[in-house]
Amino acid sequence: MGEGVAKDEKEAFNWYWKGAIKGHGASRNNLGDCYETGRGVKQDFRKAATWHERAAAQGIAAAQAGLGMLLRNGSGVEKDLAKAREWLEKSAAGGFVEAEYQLGLLCEAGEGARADKRQAREWFAKAAAKGHAKAALNR
Repeated sequence: MGEGVAKDEKEAFNWYWKGAIKGHGASRNNLGDCYETGRGVKQDFRKAATWHERAAAQGIAAAQAGLGMLLRNGSGVEKDLAKAREWLEKSAAGGFVEAEYQLGLLCEAGEGARADKRQAREWFAKAAAKGHAKAALNR
């Protein structure tokens, strides 16, 4: 007991690919994560954005947040703070804690809309209540 399965990022990528091409939303998001981080495949932000967008359109909150952050940073896509905010809001509506934290940062900095410190604190408080350590420091 305790040995488990050896970690094989390339094999994981292959399984995510199989699910993604069959339309499985979580697999599409995981594939986007692989491309974004270079786990099991060469890092490619453009492909990461493509797969996150496909999963985001299926309502996968983690993918919506991932796409929002790529749009915020202009990684693999043209930087678009308004679209980034829209995707992060969809993700936050799904209860995704990282999206709540990122929205706090956007509101605080005035990215994608006018700066709103009160709204930033509200987003940070929501994320902190779910255990997000960085959000707890910002509220």
